[in-house]
Amino acid sequence: TEKQYDFEFLVRLQKKLMTLKDPDKMLAVVNTLLTPTSSSPSLPSGLLFTDNNLLSFDICKLNSSLIGKLNRICFGDTA
Repeated sequence: TEKQYDFEFLVRLQKKLMTLKDPDKMLAVVNTLLTPTSSSPSLPSGLLFTDNNLLSFDICKLNSSLIGKLNRICFGDTA
C-alpha cells in the first residue's frame, strides 16, 4: 500500500536534502532517484538537471518507496 507522508515530514526531508554535505549520502540520493526499480521503472516525474548541474525534483511527486529510501539516507532508520 502507498504510505502517506504528512506535509511537515516532507518539508523536513526537503530541507535536509538541500543541506546535505556528506558526499556518500549525496551520491546515495542521486542513485536512488536515477535507478529504476520494479515499483518505479521510469524516472520520477519532473526530475531534471538544472543549467548549473543541480538535481531538481518535486518531492511531493515522488512515490512513497522513494521517499522512504530518501528518509533512510537522510535520517537513518529513525523517522
